[in-house]
Amino acid sequence: MQNRTRNGQLSPAGKVAFLSRTETFAAAHRLSSKSLSDAENKNLFGKCNHSHGHNYKVTVTVRGEINSIGGMFMNIFTLHEGDHHGAPGPQEPGSGRGLFC
Repeated sequence: MQNRTRNGQLSPAGKVAFLSRTETFAAAHRLSSKSLSDAENKNLFGKCNHSHGHNYKVTVTVRGEINSIGGMFMNIFTLHEGDHHGAPGPQEPGSGRGLFC
């Protein structure tokens, strides 16, 4: 198989590599509205009305052309540094942001 660049030309280095990193994380939440009674919250949100959590697994894969001089297309530590830039984190209550059931 011949490797090609985006414009369809043959890749000068001729080799492409893939690098994957998998991370796991847990998140907890509770869906509730202060404007509703306990019974209304339970009826509207069901099991999500009680504090509970979810476990997630995310795999990021990057593809790159191997540099013929350095022998790599990316420093693995660069991928590690980017791990948490887009990952969900603690959110302000009522912000409407975060992970849901």
